[in-house]
Amino acid sequence: MTDMQLLKLFFARDEQAIAQTNVKYGRYCRSIALRIVQNMQDASECVSDAYLGAWNSIPPKHPENLRTYLGKLTRNFSLNRYKHDQTKKRGGDRVRIALEELSDCVSDADTVEEHFDKTVLADAIADFLHKQDQLRRVLFIRRYFYLDSVSELAALYRMSKNTVASHLYRMRQDLKTYLEGEGIVV
Repeated sequence: MTDMQLLKLFFARDEQAIAQTNVKYGRYCRSIALRIVQNMQDASECVSDAYLGAWNSIPPKHPENLRTYLGKLTRNFSLNRYKHDQTKKRGGDRVRIALEELSDCVSDADTVEEHFDKTVLADAIADFLHKQDQLRRVLFIRRYFYLDSVSELAALYRMSKNTVASHLYRMRQDLKTYLEGEGIVV
């Protein structure tokens, strides 16, 4: 089933939208959730929450890329679950490690007044990534969005762990320089 057909089901409020979405994107969404929460039951709940989020937001939203939209919803629900679990002193540290690596480039802002700054920051990071070669862009996204470990990236791209770590380190440094050049305080 194509994304357009899936979106038509969502817009028609047909419950088959969820079932068909799960058939097409269930494995993808579960892999995102599992990398973050590291527990199959929690991952399944996060994916279900993401499907509900899609159901509640489509319409009025009409995502251009349904796969990416579902991935982002899944990631957000999974990160929320991870934060909840960490509050209870449960879970691993994969997310914390990846986010700490980026902490020198990007600070966390929780106030409503800084929402606009977050949007500007997200646009600047997207612009930065578009200017990178494909390997660097993919390594960065897989590490900091999908939360792949350095070891997993090294195996996937047939590189040494040191080479992957070096690429990521240089990209973080380049990102910091780029953001400062755009007038974004880090």
